[in-house]
Amino acid sequence: MEERLLTQGRVLVDYLQYLVFPKASSLGLYHDAYVKSVSLFQPISTLLSWLFILGMAAFGFVVRQKLPLVTLAIFWFLGGHLLESSFWPLELYFEHRNYLPVGLLSLLLVVASFSLLSQASKKFVKLTFALMLLMYCLMLLLVMRSQVELWGDEFEYGVVQASEHKESVRARSLLIDVYSR
Repeated sequence: MEERLLTQGRVLVDYLQYLVFPKASSLGLYHDAYVKSVSLFQPISTLLSWLFILGMAAFGFVVRQKLPLVTLAIFWFLGGHLLESSFWPLELYFEHRNYLPVGLLSLLLVVASFSLLSQASKKFVKLTFALMLLMYCLMLLLVMRSQVELWGDEFEYGVVQASEHKESVRARSLLIDVYSR
């Protein structure tokens, strides 16, 4: 139970990281070999993750009057994971349970981007920011497209998942099943 609760801090930070910077190799169903936290200091990312989460919650509380959307997004995310990332013996890492909690964080990213874009005073800054935003959206689309293509080819999906999640029993079982068919 203790290891599970400690590990969930790292999982939540991973969810946030992959929301902003998706990594194709981390997207998928096979996270059964996710490394558990043995203590607050092993691995050290456990402590850093929990400090980040506590800092995020404190920030949301402090800015609740001035930036209510930020507060709502932060506590929506944390509240959305409260049940599944707590003591219930569910999967440690299952990104599908992240869909609803990241909804308001995604909205916050869009609102913040357009707010920064509209507040930019110089045309060069506005154009640069707009191009960066466009490139970021294009990157998201390319990652999504690569995942759709990968998931559409059962054989390739099995090979990629087994090679990228070498410690996952489920990924290896998928590959064996694909080869046997």
